[in-house]
Amino acid sequence: MQKTENMAGGMSYRIMNGIDTSKIMSYLEGRNKKSSTEIFYKNRDHYIASADKTIARLELTKTKVEYGHLNKNSRELVCNIISNAIIWLNN
Repeated sequence: MQKTENMAGGMSYRIMNGIDTSKIMSYLEGRNKKSSTEIFYKNRDHYIASADKTIARLELTKTKVEYGHLNKNSRELVCNIISNAIIWLNN
């Protein structure tokens, strides 16, 4: 099984221009129970991996803000906003 970090690159069939997907669109659109279930799990894993990447980036940003050259009030405001975003993503 792939690590979720490696899966968050995007669902390429949705974002790549010039790709002929006509022969597999019924599968991609989940028109049958098997493909619908498979797509659900792939999308779920993709979005969880994307959220995990975003959380890691926010944590890094928060550390940079904590040690940056901001006044105390600005630093606390930005750190609170970042902390709330991390909590929201975790939920």
